[in-house]
Amino acid sequence: MPAVLVVAICVIGIVQALRFTDIDDLGLAYTGGQEAWASGHPERVSTWISTPFLGMAMALVSRVLSVTTATFLLTIVNLAIVLAGIGLTWWRLRARLAPLLWWSTLLAALVFAPIASTLWWKQFNIVALGLAAAGFMWSRQGRSIGPAALIALSIAIKPIVILLPLALLIRSDSRKTGWWAIGWIVGLMALAQAFLAWRARNLRDLSPIPALQTFLERPIQWACHPENYSPYSLVCRASGGQYFSWQRLVTTAGVLLLILMAVDVIRGHPGRSWVIFAFACLLSPMVSPIAWSHYQILLLPMFVLLAVEFALRGASMIEWLSVAAAYLLAELTWRPLGTLVGAFRYLFSGQRENIQNMYHVMAVAEFAQYVLLIAALIWFASQRRQAAKILA
Repeated sequence: MPAVLVVAICVIGIVQALRFTDIDDLGLAYTGGQEAWASGHPERVSTWISTPFLGMAMALVSRVLSVTTATFLLTIVNLAIVLAGIGLTWWRLRARLAPLLWWSTLLAALVFAPIASTLWWKQFNIVALGLAAAGFMWSRQGRSIGPAALIALSIAIKPIVILLPLALLIRSDSRKTGWWAIGWIVGLMALAQAFLAWRARNLRDLSPIPALQTFLERPIQWACHPENYSPYSLVCRASGGQYFSWQRLVTTAGVLLLILMAVDVIRGHPGRSWVIFAFACLLSPMVSPIAWSHYQILLLPMFVLLAVEFALRGASMIEWLSVAAAYLLAELTWRPLGTLVGAFRYLFSGQRENIQNMYHVMAVAEFAQYVLLIAALIWFASQRRQAAKILA
């Protein structure tokens, strides 16, 4: 029965993803690519907050594919990465988890709302996470240059796992991969900037300053948006819905403190441990002033890691419930369709969800990342204390 349910979910998910033909966010990237080809300045498109490398890539895509075809191909690529990633992960977990937990976590991964949101929004999150995970998994075999290239390509396309190269630098066994990743990132960005300067027909456009200004200034217009789950946005809305420069300073200090706490609790773990990868994925969206609801796809590695840790080492009911609560919070947002609360309301009362009700649910759903982070920090801190007692 669980196998039948898995197949049914996969079939329904694939059909729904292919039926959802709106160009959405890929359409915005496609427009930026057209501008990059025409002028070398994708930032002239008001909605552009992406990397120069993606500008170059979309410029080339716009020369050979229509936006409809590009959208369809991105959906196919996203579906392939999701099915391959989940399939490989749970195949490797088959011998480590009890059958009930194995099937339960597999089903939970397949119906993870941020995956559906990324597919429907036609976003690059799945591509970025897939490349980063593939590069990290490859690095665990003792390689550096090739894995670093995949990690760098992930960040060049979309820097949502931006902390991963820095996390690799912390440990001596992964430091070489971290430095190679940074080198590859610089090289890819330089290549993209050279392409944009060529399209602009101006050597002065070799400067990365316009791209940096776009990243620093343009997110301000979405700083307080309810669907922006970044800590910066949370502080902005808690301060009355107006953006002030002091908010960025306070929030940056808070996020830095969370990063230092994570670094502290995972001392002793090697640089190629999945613990490092999971924390880097979990914390990376918090660094950015923009973290839309579908960025919660980066919570998935930590969910998997904690489920395995809890099962193998034995966790209390409270620890299991804390992770379950974080998962349920992440499941609330099924954008662009709506929220899980709105779906139940329509099912039982026939009343459709309006945008304000949706925003109220999002104000709760954004705390999934914090609940999960607290659960992870407490768990790994307790594991470190237990290890210290054994050594003593």
